[in-house]
Amino acid sequence: PDPERTFFYDTAAPAAAVTSPYPGELVGAYAGISGTAWDGESFVAQAQVAVRRGADGLYWDGAAAEWLAGERWNVADGSVTWNYSGLPAASLTAGATYFAYTRAADPAGNWSLPGAASVFVFAGGGQPGCAQTLTVKKDGSGDHTSIQAAVDALGHSLAGNACVVIGDAGTYAEQVQVRDFLTNGHRVVIARDPALGEAAPAVSPPAASTAAFLLANANVTLAGINIIPTGPLTYGVMASSAGVNISSVTVTAGGQITDSAVLLKNWSVVENSMIDAATAHGVRLLGGYNTVAASTVTNS
Repeated sequence: PDPERTFFYDTAAPAAAVTSPYPGELVGAYAGISGTAWDGESFVAQAQVAVRRGADGLYWDGAAAEWLAGERWNVADGSVTWNYSGLPAASLTAGATYFAYTRAADPAGNWSLPGAASVFVFAGGGQPGCAQTLTVKKDGSGDHTSIQAAVDALGHSLAGNACVVIGDAGTYAEQVQVRDFLTNGHRVVIARDPALGEAAPAVSPPAASTAAFLLANANVTLAGINIIPTGPLTYGVMASSAGVNISSVTVTAGGQITDSAVLLKNWSVVENSMIDAATAHGVRLLGGYNTVAASTVTNS
């Protein structure tokens, strides 16, 4: 007789579901599309994702890196748990609605039918008035994990306000420098995410830093940030260019700042801020047309 052959007859399709973004989610820090898949007869060989844009019905084509007509399926990484990172945040529109679908296949070629879409709205992690927004979160769920990396990643010739939005209340051990931007009448904004409520991120620069923020560029705004040095600094904020706005910023010098908690130059504003300079100068204003309003500044 012929040698025995053993085979498994499988006609059952696997199942798959999108788990993130979850249905109805307002997505600020976008980290791709992820989900699960399972097969009761064998195993999942591949998971795929389709994303439809609500405004015009176009689908994302990862290979072409653009929105195109007609249903488009993109291969995800993983199987039982999977993620699709081929749709970047830069290709999503803040305030727009998207429909994420998934399907999966087993080794026998059985495909699951796409289930109900996970419908989500992309918030962009942004703030009103920002033409470009990059998010920062220490856990990696934002666009960047450091403030400096986000600042460096902004387009440096501005067509509108360029914003770095910090989405957690963590402490960032870095000296942040802003320089070499052509602002074209717009602003570079570094701000707390309003969704944090009363909580705020903190910046505590590493050893040998000059300041928490070195602003060598005109038209920069800092908003909703705590500056808490744990080692010697010359300044908390040092601006060498005009048009800097400091809003809702707290500086707690703790005896670590040697010159000034805030140093500003020409056409600059400090508002709604609390500055405890300890033994240093509180706010030094160089040049003219500077304003300090609705703020508390103390030193010893």
